[in-house]
Amino acid sequence: MATNSRQKGKRGEREAAAYLRELGFEDARRTQQYCGTEGNSDVVCPDSLPGLHIEVKYGYPLSSFDICTSLFAKAVERAVADSEEDWCILWKPHRYKIWRLSFYAAMPDALVTVAGDQQIVGALNWLNGVRD
Repeated sequence: MATNSRQKGKRGEREAAAYLRELGFEDARRTQQYCGTEGNSDVVCPDSLPGLHIEVKYGYPLSSFDICTSLFAKAVERAVADSEEDWCILWKPHRYKIWRLSFYAAMPDALVTVAGDQQIVGALNWLNGVRD
């Protein structure tokens, strides 16, 4: 992996953790800051969203990373393979200010994507409630 790509990934994970903290998930943090001891998830919220695998994708042009693209499909495959329980992809396209959250919903058996702060908080709380 190229150095610039790694830097972009780190920056995206830092921004994603900060964004989740702004939304009220105060325990959000990058896993690599803690020697990778918290599983394969890019970002964790061990107290507020226990067991949720959060894959972060950041800075891709919307034309190359959107629901119907091969990059998105690979991100879903990775999240599914790396997660022990539920998973989601928190992503922010290049030059966009709004984060998006994609996840699998057993009912109605579909891949769901939401955008915007309130929708993301609602979806994360719903995912957390599914596990309880």
